[in-house]
Amino acid sequence: MQLETPMPIYAGVETRSRILVSAELIAYIAIPVFALVLRLANLDIVPLMSSETHNALAAWRMVSANAAGVDLISNSPILFDAQSVSFGLLGGSEFAARIATVIASTLLILLPALFRSLLGKTTAILASVLLACSPVLLVTGRTSSADVWALLLAGLSLWGYWQAARAQDKAQQGGWATVAIASFAALIFLS
Repeated sequence: MQLETPMPIYAGVETRSRILVSAELIAYIAIPVFALVLRLANLDIVPLMSSETHNALAAWRMVSANAAGVDLISNSPILFDAQSVSFGLLGGSEFAARIATVIASTLLILLPALFRSLLGKTTAILASVLLACSPVLLVTGRTSSADVWALLLAGLSLWGYWQAARAQDKAQQGGWATVAIASFAALIFLS
C-alpha cells in the first residue's frame, strides 16, 4: 500500500540563506567611501599651511625625541592627541598630520544617520550627501582643523541629549545624558 500524502524531498537540494542589503545601507557605505576618496586624494602633496604647523609641530615634538626646539603648547588638545597618535603610528609627514581630521570629517558626514528617526531616511541620506560634497567641509576636512572636531562633538552632544529625552527608562536616560555631557565637555575643553 502506498502513501497518498506527498512528502517533501530534500535530497540534493541545498538551502541557502539570503542576505538582504537595503539601498539605505549601500548609500551609507558609498557616501563615506566617496568622501574618503575626495579627502585622501593628494593629501600629502600639499604642504602644511601656517595655521596647521603650530599644532603639528607641538605634537611632533612630543612624539619625536630628536625633534629640535622647545616644546610647544597646542591650541586644541584633541587635535594634539590625534596628531600625536598618528605621528607615532605613521611617522612625521603631512599625511600623518591630517589623517585623523580626515577620519573625523568622514564621521561628521555620517552624523545625520544618527538622526534618521527624527529626520526621516531620505532626508538623512541627502544631508549626508550634502555634507560629503560641501566645499567648506572638504577643505577643513583636508586640513588639520579643530573645527571639524568641534562640529563632530557638538553633533554627538545633541544626539546624546535627544536620546536622553526619548529614553523611557531612567537608567537609559542617565546613560545618554552621560554621553551628552561628556561630548559637550569635550567640545568645550578639548577643541
